[in-house]
Amino acid sequence: MIGVRDVLGPTTARSHRLLLVMAFAAIYLLWGSTYLAIRYAVDTLPPLLMAGTRAATAGAVLFVFVTRGRFPRLSAGHWRTVSVSGGLMFLGGHGLLCWAEQRIESGIAALVLAMIPIWMVIVGWVSGGGKPGFGTITGVVLGFTGIVVLVSPWKSSMGMLGEPAALGALIGSGFLWVCGSLYARKALPPGNVALSTAMQLLTGGVLLLLVGIAIGEVNRLDFAMVSSRSILSLVYLIVFGSLVAFSAYSWLLRKTDPVLVGTYAFVNPVVAVALGWSLGGERFDIVTVFAGAVIVIGVAVVQRSVGVRPQQVVRANSRP
Repeated sequence: MIGVRDVLGPTTARSHRLLLVMAFAAIYLLWGSTYLAIRYAVDTLPPLLMAGTRAATAGAVLFVFVTRGRFPRLSAGHWRTVSVSGGLMFLGGHGLLCWAEQRIESGIAALVLAMIPIWMVIVGWVSGGGKPGFGTITGVVLGFTGIVVLVSPWKSSMGMLGEPAALGALIGSGFLWVCGSLYARKALPPGNVALSTAMQLLTGGVLLLLVGIAIGEVNRLDFAMVSSRSILSLVYLIVFGSLVAFSAYSWLLRKTDPVLVGTYAFVNPVVAVALGWSLGGERFDIVTVFAGAVIVIGVAVVQRSVGVRPQQVVRANSRP
């Protein structure tokens, strides 16, 4: 069987694996920590304006860095494509998440969004992708089983799930994020991944700001009441949640299988629940520990089943 080392050579293959490990660490750990940061940020900042400021600022910084201050020649079609993907992922995905975290615990929010790999499989299959194999389905089922245990009826009766509307918003958030991710993977032209990432952040952030203004969030913003914790959380979200982690996410979508990339949603809840309990005063019990273990096992099964395919590496590295 031909492996990555045979295709790329020993040194390049080793470097590629290191980049993969670093990129997965970013989306696994940094994005896991952003749930608590979002909860802190929306304590005193309006959700859509906060999310819009985060995405637009990160997008503008990345855009300037990538283009070196020189505005590139981009077609209207390219801007239209990134506006669709950015709108789905940020206005839809992040907007609904930030709105929901005003009403629901950050750990529970992360657990509900662990449905993302399930949406990845379903949407990818329906949109013409390959049928998922037995191993992938088994891993997804294991992960979903862990979510069911965590988001259980007795926790709902204890008030840990917050408002039903918030739960519905989180489900919609995950679905729209996947739609935007897969659309970007298929519709964005090959080329500068960082530039496309910057444009998605920028357009998504602008859409969030426009909608936030349209629904009157500016009138509800009281700068005298904004806490330093909310400001610091916003800065953390811009730098680590957007610039670092989303760049790694976009790179991974072009380098490996989207179902494998989607497994971050299984690890994020473990990180989010641990941080919510240890730093945010959120509830934590033995059921959470058991369900978290099931989720991690599901991640391992999906990773082993999907893997990094040599032909995908060759195709990704052939892009200019």
